[in-house]
Amino acid sequence: VRVRTRPQAPIAVNITKREDGKHAGARQGARRKPFSSSSPAQQPKPRINRTLTEKYKSMAYFDRTNQSRRLDDDDSMTDVHFVNVDDKAESSSLDGHFKLKEVIESTRGKPLSIPSSLFSIPTLPAGDILSFNILSTWGDPYYVGLMGIDLFDGTGHPIVLDDVERQLVADPPDINILPEYSDDPRTVDNLMDGVNHTCDDLHAWLAPFTPGRNHTVSVKLNGRTTISMIRVWNYNKSRIHSYRGVRYLEISLDDQMIFKGEVKRAAGEIMPSRDASVADGVDACSECILFTVDS
Repeated sequence: VRVRTRPQAPIAVNITKREDGKHAGARQGARRKPFSSSSPAQQPKPRINRTLTEKYKSMAYFDRTNQSRRLDDDDSMTDVHFVNVDDKAESSSLDGHFKLKEVIESTRGKPLSIPSSLFSIPTLPAGDILSFNILSTWGDPYYVGLMGIDLFDGTGHPIVLDDVERQLVADPPDINILPEYSDDPRTVDNLMDGVNHTCDDLHAWLAPFTPGRNHTVSVKLNGRTTISMIRVWNYNKSRIHSYRGVRYLEISLDDQMIFKGEVKRAAGEIMPSRDASVADGVDACSECILFTVDS
């Protein structure tokens, strides 16, 4: 019996030569829409249950081989801040790039873009699919991460997903899509495991960061849901690794923009100082975005 199979779609590989002569590349494919069929290049690798020791060995291997280690030896890479905007834009201010623009025509017939007044943070938005689009990090040009995301409904109660693995996806999924890694435990489902105020990598999400591209985390809610607050827990492994955290972020609900702005860098620790309260420690590691005027 002959079995006829369909040819697989080609996978494009972007390969760049590193200073040490080796090549590092990441698989690239068509950008997928949340919760739709995607190309094999964007699918996360099959997850295998690993022991705690195997997970720590995998992260230790990443610490020895990741590209961010070059930043310590390269003075030209200090204070790096990348964002997916056109670096040839006339304005050098980053603030202008994160506002909606309106295109108008000048008196000479030349098209001009001006800041739009159309966008404002809505009150109690409602929808089915929540999307987080990460535009830049706090300095790491290779990786971006988060410790968690808290969602609250219109009555102020936490939103608990029915099936996290099916309702929470990321693009890129995690660093396991890189050819040199396969067992790293920092996957996207950790963002809603309920352990957010931590420095433990086992409760974090980490993915490759590519300047000029979108990096999305999409949440399919249990149904049409009203949102009153979102708390974003930034990457908090340590003070130096907190530069992998999210900086500029866009949030949309059913393709309608509900937030654009900067998320604070995490403190890199969880213990409050002697003069600070526990609430101050939580506030130092997370950013609360309110969609209600009720206290």
